[in-house]
Amino acid sequence: MTTDIDVAHAKIHRLSRLYLTLSRYDGERFPAELSTSVFQMQSGEVRTSMLIRDITERKRNEAQLAYLAQHDALTGLPNRLLLTDRLDLAVAQARRSGTLLALMFLDLDRFKQVNDLMGHELGDQVLHQAAQRLKACVRASDTLSRQGGDEFLLVLPDIGSPEAAVPVARKLLDALVMPFYLGDSELVLSGSIGIACYPEDGTDADSLLRNADAAMYVAKDLGRNCYQFYSPAMNERIRERLMLEIDLRRAIEGDQLFLAYQPQFDFAIQGVIGLEALARWQHPTLGLIPPDQFIPMAENSGLIVPIGAWVLETACRQQAAWMAEGLVDGPMAVNVSMCQFRQPDFIEKVTDALSRTGLPACHLELEVTESVFMQDLDRAMQTLEALRSLGVKLSIDDFGTGYSSLSHLKKLPIYRLKIDKSFIQGLPLDQENAAIADAIISMSKSLGLEVVAEGVETQEQARYLHSLECDAGQGYLFARPMAARECTDFLRDCAGATPVPY
Repeated sequence: MTTDIDVAHAKIHRLSRLYLTLSRYDGERFPAELSTSVFQMQSGEVRTSMLIRDITERKRNEAQLAYLAQHDALTGLPNRLLLTDRLDLAVAQARRSGTLLALMFLDLDRFKQVNDLMGHELGDQVLHQAAQRLKACVRASDTLSRQGGDEFLLVLPDIGSPEAAVPVARKLLDALVMPFYLGDSELVLSGSIGIACYPEDGTDADSLLRNADAAMYVAKDLGRNCYQFYSPAMNERIRERLMLEIDLRRAIEGDQLFLAYQPQFDFAIQGVIGLEALARWQHPTLGLIPPDQFIPMAENSGLIVPIGAWVLETACRQQAAWMAEGLVDGPMAVNVSMCQFRQPDFIEKVTDALSRTGLPACHLELEVTESVFMQDLDRAMQTLEALRSLGVKLSIDDFGTGYSSLSHLKKLPIYRLKIDKSFIQGLPLDQENAAIADAIISMSKSLGLEVVAEGVETQEQARYLHSLECDAGQGYLFARPMAARECTDFLRDCAGATPVPY
């Protein structure tokens, strides 16, 4: 027997079907929310009500939230969450079908310097452009993801062999080395890629990610701008790297670090006019660790700040001792990293080091690279002016390898430029380096700056630089870096030696 309520429910059902066909006045369908009710009046009459709400905006917001939860806001690429889901799915499909897949881990080389030199806003523009270039290199079936920072992951499903990933890797690297144009600035970057393949290098997403990451670090160690396939030995290499960083932390407190000193010679008088302090690490089991191995590690981990503070005070104390003995009258040069330079208490640390060691400020020379004043010139100028007001001498190290302009040099309170050794190699026969060295020396003289050439190894180089009116040289021709005791003997010998003109 059909009741009035049954009839009402049937009516609502028909209206619901009608609701499904509702459209806007312009004919466009819209999402809606339907609320219905059936109730019986006291008179026995059955009534129905239906409320339809346009929830277009809510659905749009929900879709946007779902998109943001799975995509990188800067580049629009899938994020780590979505990449993990797709990689898990790709592994499962490869397992069922017996096919291969490759996972690439790509990291932009030295991108931290881009942020440090140009600021994070321009750094973000570079990341966005890089993402678009990389995306143009892959298939629709591939998944390109940004993991954060300057790291990207690429899933290549259903490849015939591991070698099939090679053309893709080369295409990605070629896309990155094309110049990036940011307003009036031009920037050249590169990338390093690690490749892990299923099932040989891992049978699940975690192992593939871990091994592709290990291969990427090996690519960086091999010179960057290249790709490397994973091999089991790489995990051991990464483990050794991590252990070495742990050992470096212990080395700071365990008296494993020491300073070597390399004299600087005046070309005209053939005498020592100063020295440079260079950090060295004597590992208890691995022996002497090259500075180009542990200094970048210290910079990346932040350990360069305590190491730099130790270098500064140790060098000042040694210079004060040599001056007291009458062995040297020039300044002691100490390298300052960008991280140190930007510490809020850097001026205080310099002042304290001079006070504790008794070294006159005019006998301390702080060497900075061009990068320290490229991002925030005004802030850098304040720090440099504060140092100069203390009486500390300031110089630019490795000049010619950065982005300095003549307008910057005119403003900086420096007294010396050090020509990078890469421009000294091959002199005087290397015409390109000869032209660069000549230009740097001529420019320096016009600005009233002294010039020191690094990496001088031959008499021919020394004579040529002297002919260009370069003031001084530093390199193996004159002396190798020496421990304090050996350098003391060297300085004593130099004090009684007769100069030999070029």
